[in-house]
Amino acid sequence: MVENVHIETDAVANIMPSKKKSREKIDGVVAAVMSLDLAIRQEDKRRGNAGITVYDPSTDTIIRNGKVVEEPDRKPETDAEMLRRLERESWRDM
Repeated sequence: MVENVHIETDAVANIMPSKKKSREKIDGVVAAVMSLDLAIRQEDKRRGNAGITVYDPSTDTIIRNGKVVEEPDRKPETDAEMLRRLERESWRDM
C-alpha cells in the first residue's frame, strides 16, 4: 500500500499524500498520517505547546507560531561546507 503513495507539495511547501502515479488505494497511509498528526497535536496541547510547529532542516531550527524557539549553536561554515550547501539547495529547487 505504501508504494502506491506519491508525495506532492503545494506553493507554500505543504506536503500531502497523492495517488497521482497509482490507481491503487492509499487510504491506509492517509489514515496513518492523519492519526499521527492528531497524536502530535494532542501531545502539544498536553504540554502547553499548542500552535503551529515547523522544523527547518536547512537551518536546523524549530519555529513555533512564527518564532524561533530552538536554534543550534553554529560555528561559521567553511567554504567547502558553503559550496555543498549551495549545491544541495540548487538541486532542491529543480
